[in-house]
Amino acid sequence: MPPITILHHPLIICKWCKRESSNNLMGNKLYCSDECKRVANLERTKQRYYQKKEEWLIYGNQWRSRNPDYMKNYKINLKNNNPKLVKMYRINNLFGISLELYEQLTKKCMIRGCDFSLTVDVHHIDRNNQNNNPPNLVGLCPSHHQLIHRLNYRLILKSDGWALEP
Repeated sequence: MPPITILHHPLIICKWCKRESSNNLMGNKLYCSDECKRVANLERTKQRYYQKKEEWLIYGNQWRSRNPDYMKNYKINLKNNNPKLVKMYRINNLFGISLELYEQLTKKCMIRGCDFSLTVDVHHIDRNNQNNNPPNLVGLCPSHHQLIHRLNYRLILKSDGWALEP
């Protein structure tokens, strides 16, 4: 009769709670339990968020130092209830295009068969936010815009207008 071998799982020290454990049934060599792994991942996500938040704040401060009058003018026009000028400030700084071109692009969704015109986003066809040439910009309703960015649909120009393909 062959000798009986006992499977021995080596002790690990949990990366999160620092307890010794032999709970290595699922090949988890860093944490003693799924709960410790979940909490550690959550904390790591929070740390990354705060690190990015610092970068965003630094970038925002640099941008504000280059454009010191932006908020002042924006608030004055907002206070004077002049939405066209408020929109113009935002468009020039976000896209670098004229208000007339922006209004022309955002009249209605450019996807064939879609007449949605309540809210229309500007989409960069080549997905490069820096390329604000008019042929690279197209107006899309939020639904079609999200199909492109979240579900990776492709925007294709057909003979009868723009279309989306999965």
